[in-house]
This record gives sequence, structure tokens and C-alpha cells, in this order.
Amino acid sequence: MAAKDEIIIKEGVYYYKNGWKQKIGNVTKVYVKGTNYERGVQFGKLLSKEIKSVFKNSLRFNIQTGSQVPSILKRLLRWLPFLIKPLLYLFFRKKVQEQIERYPRWMKEELEGMAHGAGMHAFYLEFLNAGGDEENLMGDKELFSARPRSCCSFAFLGKDGNLYHGKNLDWIPIEAYIDLFCLQQREDENGNWFVIIGVPGLLYGYEYGLNSHGISIGLTGRFFRGKRASSLALTSVVELEVLRRGKNLKEIQEIYNTKTGFNRSD
Repeated sequence: MAAKDEIIIKEGVYYYKNGWKQKIGNVTKVYVKGTNYERGVQFGKLLSKEIKSVFKNSLRFNIQTGSQVPSILKRLLRWLPFLIKPLLYLFFRKKVQEQIERYPRWMKEELEGMAHGAGMHAFYLEFLNAGGDEENLMGDKELFSARPRSCCSFAFLGKDGNLYHGKNLDWIPIEAYIDLFCLQQREDENGNWFVIIGVPGLLYGYEYGLNSHGISIGLTGRFFRGKRASSLALTSVVELEVLRRGKNLKEIQEIYNTKTGFNRSD
């Protein structure tokens, strides 16, 4: 008999508490349900290996290709990879904390739960999320290499009467994540849910998804209230707030026109 805290595998589906994970073709689908913290624990437990791979691959890719990373540091980290984590903590702890403090409470709680479920120090998951854009943590210096900063959304009405909405991912470092993308569905205690496509460990789904109220989004720019956003991660906070709370266009407009989503209590 499986212990209460163990993952149960039945016919290729991995179950943990209210959540499950299944490989369908080349796509991994993950479903989690519960409080903010509970969803995080389920996600972290089901995708512990994948989350750690994302963290490792992201660091290796971005450090080795970063245009502002000194070559001597690249060689040092290649020879002594065990130095990466302590150096990250030493140099970025304060900046990461400042960034995460601007997240709404539900995201902080889910990140905390995810770290617990994955068996990781919370700082490294916070760094992964807060470091979604080089301007967050490095000011004008681009630690994360210069990649195309563009993407395209499309929508069309199919012959079956359904409206299809999609977006490409031109700017994503596919080399780091190619085998790790997954379809993620999060449901709260009240039955409200949203779906995003992303990589394990990142709460935001590369700015597109849909929710249980029929709202679909596809961010194609990094601008907020007439000004260029200084943080991809923080614009993604707003996108997640749209998916989590948006029920109609009026509510969504309110989220965008005010800075709802930053420093919210819920």
C-alpha cells in the first residue's frame, strides 16, 4: 500500500493528492487543484525532476550565451559548476526578494509550495521566476543573452464554429527547454481554473492561456500603461491575474488600467 505522501502510478498517469500528470504523445499535461500552497506542492512533487532540469538548463544556457558575462566567469563556472548556486544566492538574494515582494500573495504561496514539493530551496525557484527578464536583476547589463524580443498572436474562426487563438514563442531559448514544455491546468477550491503552456518551475505560461470563463490571452509586447515594462516577469503577473480573475472584458480592462495584480493581498 502506498504511503500517503507518495506518488501513485496507474496506467501511465501519476497521481499525487488532488493533482495528476500524464504524457500524451509528446506533451505532458499537469493538473493541480486546491489552495495556492496545495497546488504548488502538487506541481512540485509531480514535476520535481523537470523543475530541477529547467533551473539547471536555464542557468547553463544563459550564462554561456550571455553577452555581458565575462569569459573568465564562463570558464570558471564551466570548471566549477558547484559555485553557481552560492554565487547566485550571494549576488542576487536581495534583488530577487525585492522582485518577489511585488508578486500577489497567491503567487508567493504557490511558489513556496512548489519549492517544498520539489525539494528545492525556495530562493532558486524565486530566482527562476524573478529572472524572467534581464532588466529585473541586472539593470542595464544583459546577463541573459540578446534573443529576438518578438512573438506573434493569431486568431481565426474555424469551419467547426470554434474560435482558435495561438501564439508563437520566437524569443524563448528553445534549446534550454525543448523537451520540458507542458500543458498546465490550475484549479482553485471554488472550481475556477486556467490553463497555460510553459515550462515546469515558471508560474507564468509565456503570456498566453485561457480560463474557465472563456477568456483567452496572448501577450505580444512588453508595454504597460504607455511605458515599456521593466520586467517581463511582472507583466506576466498581470497576465496571470487576468486568467485567474477575469470573467469578462470589463474586468480585464480594470486589471490592465489599474495596477491590479501588484502587491495584492489575495
